[in-house]
Amino acid sequence: MENLLFDFSEEIDSNEVEDIRRNLNNLFKISEGTIPLIRGLGLSISNVSKIPVDLENDIVTDIVAKVDTYEPRVSVSNVEFEHTQDGETKIKVYLEGGENSGT
Repeated sequence: MENLLFDFSEEIDSNEVEDIRRNLNNLFKISEGTIPLIRGLGLSISNVSKIPVDLENDIVTDIVAKVDTYEPRVSVSNVEFEHTQDGETKIKVYLEGGENSGT
């Protein structure tokens, strides 16, 4: 998902960053409810490139919950939205070491 970017803090083991990035990209490429037996996997909004400003808080809540549930090596410290003139939205997720990180 090219509109969702991840920024890792320096405390996260550099050997794990690519694995975590791959896991998060896979997690957020999936639409919620489409995987049998793990219906909670994925984002609840399917097109993150066209996000109305009034839904940003809901999306942040969804991102934080999914990262906490499915990638315990990191936790979300901040989420920023950048809206372009052509209506596209880029989301930057700032991550720090989570409860199961190697730190």
